[in-house]
Amino acid sequence: MENTQQLKPIPWGDQGNVTDASRTTHQIVEFDFLRTVAILLLFLHHGGIYNFSVFSLSLEIFKPYIEQLLLGSFVFMAGYLSVNSLEKSTLVGFFRRRLFRVYLPYLVALILFVLILDLDVTRLDLVIHLIGAQMLLSPEFTEPILTLWYVGLILTFYIIFGSLYKSFKSPLYLAIAVVLIFAITYTLRLEWGIIGRRFFYFFFIFAAGILCAKTRKLRVLTTDRYFFIDKLLLLLFGIFFYGVYADENEFPLFLPRLLAMDIYILAAVITILSFARLYRKYLSNIWLISIISYSAFFAYLLHRPIWKALLSVYTPPTEQLTALYQILFGSAVVVVLSFALQKTYNRFSTRLMDRQTLATPHKPDSSYSAR
Repeated sequence: MENTQQLKPIPWGDQGNVTDASRTTHQIVEFDFLRTVAILLLFLHHGGIYNFSVFSLSLEIFKPYIEQLLLGSFVFMAGYLSVNSLEKSTLVGFFRRRLFRVYLPYLVALILFVLILDLDVTRLDLVIHLIGAQMLLSPEFTEPILTLWYVGLILTFYIIFGSLYKSFKSPLYLAIAVVLIFAITYTLRLEWGIIGRRFFYFFFIFAAGILCAKTRKLRVLTTDRYFFIDKLLLLLFGIFFYGVYADENEFPLFLPRLLAMDIYILAAVITILSFARLYRKYLSNIWLISIISYSAFFAYLLHRPIWKALLSVYTPPTEQLTALYQILFGSAVVVVLSFALQKTYNRFSTRLMDRQTLATPHKPDSSYSAR
């Protein structure tokens, strides 16, 4: 059997636990590059790039493609990179680690969103968002806060897929369980009006990340055979297919639209990772990629309140100048601040988790045995 070394799983926010010796280009540069592409697309998407046109063609037409690619990239990586933690720890330990890494920064961001962005939220909205249940209880009981809905989504996926992963060792049975859970949750949406639409949009993207890691097929999928023609053809098909159904009604869920969206996202992700794998030697020497990737989680959470603070100091006179101000200057400020915050939080969370580990005796997980 061919020795296909798996890309080293380094989750969002976990870079602080990686030693210099383990940060080899073969291990992490592909995901560093994908994370960097995704966060730069986020800056463009939220910064106002759609105020511009090229040769009288409005950039607005690229909005659905940019939005789904940047979000889908984050979700795919979250799924793929969960497997390493799941295989090394108990289910409870996995949940505890995810909460340490994700929840406290999210809580800070939630407070800043409410205070700085002047969001109109009720007490019920706030309670639901504090417990991270906005994706499960929307749209019936709350409306997810812009940007921060991702954390509620990813925490929900951690619970669902973490439990499934520990329960099914076979990739086939895991895939069948994934389809059944999708059917059950979609029925709940139709009957009770709960579970937000984005849950369904990205459900199979997270599942694809999990399955790629479990089966170790990502290295095979990102080969540069045929000079990327196979991947580019699939990407073009995904772009066309999604373009046909992009304007369809979101609910009741139109399955061809969901299929088109997922094909486009996965094709784009595989193409980007293939490019990064081919040129990893060169990309690993670009220090800016490492910095942006390292700061990505805090940059995602805090870019809106940081931009709002910058605009309170100086507001450009036109929408286009405001967009440039946010995208160029504002994004640089976000990356610098997020890098510092990520580094500080990594030290804090590592010490906190180390204390928890020392204080809690290890108990083997009877529901899962190592392969």
